[in-house]
Amino acid sequence: MTLEAQPVSKTPAELAAEDAEAARARIERLLPVPYSPALRDQYPAPVPLFTRRYTDETELDEDGNPTEGDAPVLLRGVVAMLAAEGGAGKSMASLALAVHVALSDFPGHRPELWNRWKLRPWNEHGEPVRPCAVLVLGEDSMNETMDRLECLLRALCEHSDDRLQAAREHLAGGGSGPARLHVAALNGATDEHILKHLRDYARELSPDLIILDPAVRFMGNNDAETDNAEGAAFIAKLEELWKRSDDDKHHRTTVLVTHHTNKASRDGRGNVSTAAARGASSLTDNSRAVFTLSPNPNAAGFVTLAHTKHNGTGRAPQIPLTTHGRAMRAVDELQDDVREALLKRSMQARAKAAAAAAVDDALALATLWREVKAGAMPQSLAVMLSTADGRGTPKIGGELAKRKGRAPDTYKDACTMLDETVDESIVEALRAWAQAVAKDDKDKGKAPAAAAATKPNTPAPAPPPEDE
Repeated sequence: MTLEAQPVSKTPAELAAEDAEAARARIERLLPVPYSPALRDQYPAPVPLFTRRYTDETELDEDGNPTEGDAPVLLRGVVAMLAAEGGAGKSMASLALAVHVALSDFPGHRPELWNRWKLRPWNEHGEPVRPCAVLVLGEDSMNETMDRLECLLRALCEHSDDRLQAAREHLAGGGSGPARLHVAALNGATDEHILKHLRDYARELSPDLIILDPAVRFMGNNDAETDNAEGAAFIAKLEELWKRSDDDKHHRTTVLVTHHTNKASRDGRGNVSTAAARGASSLTDNSRAVFTLSPNPNAAGFVTLAHTKHNGTGRAPQIPLTTHGRAMRAVDELQDDVREALLKRSMQARAKAAAAAAVDDALALATLWREVKAGAMPQSLAVMLSTADGRGTPKIGGELAKRKGRAPDTYKDACTMLDETVDESIVEALRAWAQAVAKDDKDKGKAPAAAAATKPNTPAPAPPPEDE
C-alpha cells in the first residue's frame, strides 16, 4: 500500500502574511510615482476594441477636403454599460456584439458591426489576436439563445447554407484552438458567485469581450442596484474579470453589462440619457462608457442605439437598428425594398395599436358619461376624473381625453383602422363629454375676471416712509 501525500493547510500566520502582502500591493498601486518618460512604455496608451470611421468637417487636409480617420468608440480593458427598457432588444444587441467579435476574422464577414463599428483585431502591442467573446445571459434560456443565434447567423450569411455551416464551424474554433464564442444562458438564475468562477475562466481564455445580461442577475447584494457604494463595488468586481494581478498594465478584455432603465425614462419619445439607467448613479458613474437602446416611437420593431457617456473616446453618432427577424441589424444594411416594407409594416402595426387604445379610451369615457346621465355621478366630478392631473396625464380616457373636441372623430377613425363598427352611442357620449369639458374650461377662464369685478374696492397701501 502506498501513501499519497496530503496537501498541508496553511497556518493562520501564513494566511495573515498573504493578506498583508495583498493589502500592501493594493496600497502601493494607489501611491503616487515620480514621473519618468519610461512610464509611457510601462503604461501604454488605451487601445480601442471598436473604432468608427469619421469625417471632421471643421478640419481640412492639405487638399482642402474634410479630415477623415478612425475614432475609438469602445476601449479595451474597461467596464461599459448598455441600458434599455425591458423588451427593447438588449439581449439581441448583446448577441450581435458577441457574434461580430467572434466572426471578425471569418473570411468575407462584414468588417463593421451595423455598418458603423469596426473591431480592432490586435492588442496594445500591435499583435494580431484570435478573436473571442463570452456571453452570459441571466434571463434567457439556452434554447431561446440558440434560436436567436441561428436567426442572426442566417441573416448575416445571406441565406447561404454552405456559408452558414462555415460560420458555425468558425465560431466553434474551426478545428484549431478553442471556440471563438462562449455562451452561458442561466435561464433566470441569480448568483453573484458566478463572477468569481467567470474571472478564473476569463483569465485563461483572455477574451476580447465579456457580456453580462442583465446586471441585476449578477449583483447578489440586494442593495447594489440602489446604494451608490454597493453599485461602485459591483463595477469594481466586473473590473476584476480581466485583471490578472494588481499591477497588470496590459489587458485586452472589455466587460459590457446590460441594465434596465427607470420608469420615468419610458415616455415613448425615444429619448434615453445616461441618467435613465435604473437605480444608483454610481453604476453609470463608474462605467467608462454607457450606451442606450430606445424604441423608435414612430415604428414598431425599430430601436436607436445612442452613445451617451464616452470617457476616453468621442461620442459616436446614433445608429438606427431593427429587431425584425429576431436578429439585431442596422436599418441601412437592409435593401431599399426590404427596409421600406418593414417600415410600412411597423407603422401599420403601431397605428393599429394606437387605434385599439383609442377604442378602449372611448369606451372608458362613454361609460363615465353614462354614469353622469344616469345621475350616479356629478358632472363636475366626471370632468375632473377625465381631464389631466398635475402631471398632464388624463386619469380616465388616456390619450383620447387630451383630444377633447376631436375625440368623436378620432374614435371613428380608430374603428375604420380596425375594421370595426362605429358605436353611435359612444360617439354621442364623447360629444357630450367634450362639450362639458369645453364649458368647464370656459368657466375657469372667466372665474378670475369675475372675481376681480366683484371684489370690493380697498384703499391702496401707503408707500413706505423715505429715509431721512
